[in-house]
Amino acid sequence: MPDQQDVWTVGRLLKWTADYFAQHGVDTPRLDAEILLAAAMGCERIGLYTRFMETASDEVRAKYRDFVKRRAAGEPTAYLIGEKEFYSLTFKVTPDTLIPRPETEHLIIETLDIIKKQELGELQESKNETAAEDQSSEDTVTDSETGETYIKFVPRANPLQDVKLEILDIGTGSGIIPITLAKQLPSCRFVAVDVSQPALEVAKQNAQLHSVNEQIEFRYSDLFSAIKPEEKFDFILSNPPYIGEEERESLDASVRDFEPATALFSGPKGTDLIEKMLVQAPDRLKPGGWLLFELSPIIHDQVLSILSKSPALTYIKTVKDFAGLNRVVVCRNNR
Repeated sequence: MPDQQDVWTVGRLLKWTADYFAQHGVDTPRLDAEILLAAAMGCERIGLYTRFMETASDEVRAKYRDFVKRRAAGEPTAYLIGEKEFYSLTFKVTPDTLIPRPETEHLIIETLDIIKKQELGELQESKNETAAEDQSSEDTVTDSETGETYIKFVPRANPLQDVKLEILDIGTGSGIIPITLAKQLPSCRFVAVDVSQPALEVAKQNAQLHSVNEQIEFRYSDLFSAIKPEEKFDFILSNPPYIGEEERESLDASVRDFEPATALFSGPKGTDLIEKMLVQAPDRLKPGGWLLFELSPIIHDQVLSILSKSPALTYIKTVKDFAGLNRVVVCRNNR
């Protein structure tokens, strides 16, 4: 960002930065420019639109200049501002944790769908219901004084309020899976494990931020090493590392050079940890318990081949992401 003497308004900063990011190969140049400027100014992104003509202070410009240089060099926006939105919730992230991605929301949605069908006998007609439809209903109200009739939105009771299940998350990272589910399943108990102690500290902070820390027990564990033999779960969920070392050089530099390798790579083909999980999971599941995990479409067929050799697990289906790619494998303990 050139240090010129003329006026740098919010609007001018955004335009210049979006052009600069585009020249440096940033995928979403305008969006990143807005997110970083809002962080530098200490305001919501939407607030920028009413401040286009405002002159940015020297302090804001200095902070923003640093953000812009680092982003153009490949550092992810989420790490620069220290947070990322997932399932309409904001999570703290650091270079010790994988950055949450929308593909993982399919794991959340599928788990909730299974629970609704299993626990409530509720067949969900559409997976695309809006949050407003989930949380409220319309009621017609007449004002007793004026006689005026109007529509009032009445919060619905959470149908999953009293469902009690034991759920294990393997490789929790920033904690997005158990925390998001805990918000929807207030009577469920969660155990979340990770092989990274720094990541677990971030997850604990996120659980406290979203007031679900009483529901979730975080443990340092390599897969199931910290799970007692007598502990059995209704669901085991995971977004494990699933990128092969062979793909390392083809990854975007912002992923390869900045996100934690232990959360990305799993052996030459990307299947090593998933294969171990498929072997060990049945012993930690209750009879008829569910195992759901995210994976790369590249290894989908290979994983199904591995799964077919597990006599204790029955393959149910694969959930596709919004791009139509195989993303979440659903299977069930048949013991």
